[in-house]
Amino acid sequence: MLYGGGEKQLVRDMTYRVEQWVRKIISPITVKYQDNVMHLNNGSDLADYSFDRRYVISSVEADGETVIITLAENDCINDTNWVGEKQASFF
Repeated sequence: MLYGGGEKQLVRDMTYRVEQWVRKIISPITVKYQDNVMHLNNGSDLADYSFDRRYVISSVEADGETVIITLAENDCINDTNWVGEKQASFF
């Protein structure tokens, strides 16, 4: 946590979590993202893990008793407006 420049206001570091349905996975999980590989005990560990970037699940595979989840960085964080329509791009 960081304090804003000279102010008494507390500024928190931005963190992200993956979609919470992974919490239902009870098997061991291997997570691949960018150049990293992470081994976790189950989906709850992945659901509770905080990433410094916004990732979405791009694929889910099974290898024996291990679930392999590949994450991709979400480039478009806010791609819908408040009524659920896709944002228009004029460029």
